[in-house]
Amino acid sequence: PMSVKAATDKVGITLTIQSGKPMVKHGDNGYSRKSANSASHYYSFPRLPVNGQVQLQGKAFEVEGIAWFDREWSNGSLSKEQVGWNWFALQFNNNTELMLYELRRRDNLPDPFTYGVLVTANSRVRKFKSEEISIQPLRYWESPSTGVTYPVEWQINVPSLDMFLRVAAKLDDQEHRNVFEYWEGSTSVEGEIGRKVLFGQGYVELTGYSQTGNFQ
Repeated sequence: PMSVKAATDKVGITLTIQSGKPMVKHGDNGYSRKSANSASHYYSFPRLPVNGQVQLQGKAFEVEGIAWFDREWSNGSLSKEQVGWNWFALQFNNNTELMLYELRRRDNLPDPFTYGVLVTANSRVRKFKSEEISIQPLRYWESPSTGVTYPVEWQINVPSLDMFLRVAAKLDDQEHRNVFEYWEGSTSVEGEIGRKVLFGQGYVELTGYSQTGNFQ
């Protein structure tokens, strides 16, 4: 188990994260190429049972749920042709998970290093490549604080897996406005995989939509 604690004077968490599904090594046994000259080591634990307390304004609330743990470190940032990424981590009600990221290019052409992985209920891993993935924004939101426009709803299709999903932000304003601006937050998902209707929750990270958020 892993213990996680954090607090301010207004809010806090005290959580215990249990062992769940086995580690998933992305790319080639954990070696994940991002461009011709850059790569990372990248692994995930996509389903970890969690329980504990959330403290809010002097009151404690018992909580439980499912966590996702990612670890990634790299030798560099994006290539000159890449401006950012759309990264999705999705958990479904049938005990399956999906991780995929779309690397976005300046010329709007598909990037061959876009990548995804589906983890089945029995922890089998199915990896798929850029040419199998279609991600289309359906709705946009403009930040009233920075003026940056982000997609906040998407259609994700992987026909080779009979996968057709709609992902939507649970709250449009999940923009991070610190040293640089980017969007990162909670989403819901519904659709079909293998002709089975599914729903679930997810987490999405969007970079490169502002001048300070391109991670170059």
